[in-house]
Amino acid sequence: MVELEMKEALVGGRVGKIHKIQDKIIRPVNKWTEDIHHFLRFLHEEGADFVPKPHGINENEEEVLSFVPGDVFNSLPEDLLTDTVLISAAKLLLKFHVFSEKYISRLTKNEQWMLPVITPIEVMCHGDFAPYNVTMIGILPLVSLILIHSILVQKCGTSSTQLIVGCPLKPLIKMLYRNK
Repeated sequence: MVELEMKEALVGGRVGKIHKIQDKIIRPVNKWTEDIHHFLRFLHEEGADFVPKPHGINENEEEVLSFVPGDVFNSLPEDLLTDTVLISAAKLLLKFHVFSEKYISRLTKNEQWMLPVITPIEVMCHGDFAPYNVTMIGILPLVSLILIHSILVQKCGTSSTQLIVGCPLKPLIKMLYRNK
């Protein structure tokens, strides 16, 4: 009963299905959850502190992840539509891609993903890198949150398939691959 009293519904996508209990996020399980958790554990083992930690599946068959404090937006407010935010988001996404390249060799080809794999596999994309999946601290996007849309793709497809969220792609693509 104490758990229900502490359960806080989170606003945004999938209203009423994602909750916070203390320092954990509880959300529905999908057929790809186990594989996403393997990837998240790998990222943390490699030192990537910008994704939530997986804590398994609870007794209600729900996914449990660490809560990441900060602000999350369905769309960015006008004062955050700046070059600084765009550059910071691009750097965060590039870090994600660099870490994900290391994971590719661990794949068994038996994994389940929400979206189809695009070959040859060179990088694992977030698949839905948008304001509602990024925690903002002040004006800096610091943490990439939800990974249910992860997809394995070629490098040339990563920026164009992920950043269809209203930001100018040409400067972002140049910056992503300039100083890797």
